[in-house]
Amino acid sequence: MKFSYTLLKKLLPSLKGKNQLVEALNFHAFEVEGVDGDTVNIALPSNRYSDAASHLGVARLLSAISGGMGTIVVQSFVVFILLPILSIGFILIIKSTSPTE
Repeated sequence: MKFSYTLLKKLLPSLKGKNQLVEALNFHAFEVEGVDGDTVNIALPSNRYSDAASHLGVARLLSAISGGMGTIVVQSFVVFILLPILSIGFILIIKSTSPTE
């Protein structure tokens, strides 16, 4: 599965470089099949798709590998709220939030 090193670096600023990423994943978790520019190709076993098949999941794993030394930064997220309206249907509310500085 292909992951962007730049996005992983944004999520986990304590990441030192691609070599650190490759060594940590190869030693502790998954096999890194290759690095092509900004793309890191990681072989995920089928039993790890639920927690590691996203950039945030890989960032969490790298933070745990580093002993929790890295803080994961999430810039913003979108919340979907589905509210029932009597008997006529539902209304979908989309709220975008970002952390305060």
